[in-house]
Amino acid sequence: PMYQFSLQWYNDLFKMSIDDSKQQKKKGKGRGKSKQSVSKRLRELNNYHTESVYKTVCQSLFERHKLLYSFQICTSILKEEGKIIPEEFTFFLRGGVV
Repeated sequence: PMYQFSLQWYNDLFKMSIDDSKQQKKKGKGRGKSKQSVSKRLRELNNYHTESVYKTVCQSLFERHKLLYSFQICTSILKEEGKIIPEEFTFFLRGGVV
């Protein structure tokens, strides 16, 4: 099967995202406040990691599959935020078929 990524690869990428997001904060993002709320830090880490996974996986995809992958990531984020109504999304994917 195509496009297989190992758990070890993902764990390494996750650890790298944690380290890199800390470095971004030190470079200027988040200056001013010495303490950050846990929820804000988790949100920033999640955003950074999502972008990191997206960029890394896109490097491995065929060009014709990148748009579909982008759509899948985008809809997953919007679903998680509650910005997609499940019934409307199902209708969008399947049409009027019952």
